[in-house]
Parts: sequence; structure tokens; C-alpha cells
Amino acid sequence: MGMCSPGDGGCKTPDVSEMYLVFLLRGMSLLKREEYASAERAFQAALVVMRAMPPEKAPDGRALALYYMTLLRVRQGRDAEAREMREQATACLVSDPSWAQNPLFQGLMAGVLSALGEYRRAIPFCEQAVQLAAEQDDRVTLAELLSRLGSCYVRIGLRDHAAVPLREGLKIFRTLSGDPRLPAVLLDLGNALRKALPAEAER
Repeated sequence: MGMCSPGDGGCKTPDVSEMYLVFLLRGMSLLKREEYASAERAFQAALVVMRAMPPEKAPDGRALALYYMTLLRVRQGRDAEAREMREQATACLVSDPSWAQNPLFQGLMAGVLSALGEYRRAIPFCEQAVQLAAEQDDRVTLAELLSRLGSCYVRIGLRDHAAVPLREGLKIFRTLSGDPRLPAVLLDLGNALRKALPAEAER
């Protein structure tokens, strides 16, 4: 598996971490389309590739793949297996700093944890992903991550904390004509402001 760019004089082989994340992205896309058998093959391939990772990266790498497998089992209605995989994933999760500067890993971990309702665990990954997206000046990704961070805060009852990232995410989404994520951000911001600023929340 290689990657070529025009004028680079050849191909470069992606490192193991990149290959692992590519398989996870593929599985995530298939999961959204409810192509469960293909999604499972992609997640299993990620776990196989992960065995070649440096030892310091392996625990969180395994945790991320297992959380996606958990989400797959939830969608399939296989609840007993989902519980077992979630326990395995949580036991592996150590938040190793070797992944800290990888925006894709941080964003994927934030996304799968929030999808599983693990909002408190998702928040540190959301915060790190927000910081990395801001440094890279990736406005669309930043808006999505800010909204996810705010949504996590709303769902654990920290509405004051939620309002700040939701407002910032909303500013960006309002510049993106017809973005389908805007209504969800508005609803979350309304819920965040409902007690402190009811008039603004209603608006």
C-alpha cells in the first residue's frame, strides 16, 4: 500500500499509524451506510495492522478500534457483545501522549465515544482535536469539533461550559450556506442557555 504524489519522484509508503487510521475511516464510512459486514472487515483489518505499531501506541490504538467495534455491535443489536467490547476498550484506554498531536486520531476517538454516550471520556479528545484544528486553520473541522465538544458538555449537565464552544461553532456554521449540521448546533445551544438566558435560548 503506497501513496504517490506528482513530481515527488516516486511513492512513499504510509506508516503503520496512517494505514491503521485509513482502515478505521473506511469502517466508519461503511458503518454510516449500514454496510455492517464490510465495516467489520475494515475494523478487523485495523486491529491486524495495529499489531505492527510501536508498543507505546498500541493500547490506545486497540481501544479506538474496539470502541468502533462496540458501536457496530450496538447498531447490530448484539448488546452482550457490545458490552464486552466496551469493557475491553475502556481497559485499554490510557490516553498515551504519542497520539496527542494526531488530529485524526483525536477526532475519531471523540466521535466514537460521543456516539456511544461516553461524553465525559470524549471531552479531553474533543478539546485536543479542537486545539489541533485551530492550529491548522481548518475551519470546517473546527466548527464540527466545537459543536461536538459543546454537545458533550450539554449532555453531562455542564451548560455554562457548553455555551462557549457552541457559540464559536455556530459562528462558523453560519458562514457555510445550507450546512445540515446547523439545526443540531442551534438546538444544543438553546438547551445550554435555557436556564441562564431563556430569552436567547428561545430565539
